[in-house]
Amino acid sequence: MQFERHRPPRNPVAIGIELTDMQSEKHISAHTKDLTLFGCFVETATPFPQDTKVRLKMLRGGKQLFAHGRVTYSQPGAGMGIAFVTIEPSSLPVLDAWLANLREE
Repeated sequence: MQFERHRPPRNPVAIGIELTDMQSEKHISAHTKDLTLFGCFVETATPFPQDTKVRLKMLRGGKQLFAHGRVTYSQPGAGMGIAFVTIEPSSLPVLDAWLANLREE
């Protein structure tokens, strides 16, 4: 018997994002390509390597989201997938509102 894996829908959206490698403190400013409840894809020519732990700050419509994440995959010249590990409690309503607005668009 095979199990079907359900993923949350990817919502295409460009959101400004600042990522910092938690080990080296290297900083990248970029934008997202899409956003889900569990993470995002960041478009950048110089992505961090897979498994890099990052701090992230996203800004859209005057609202900010702060979280920690991990690079789940890296595509040189294209970008990287980020999985949210922890989202600051004050940022959870921001993420919920962004996703609700994207579903309505």
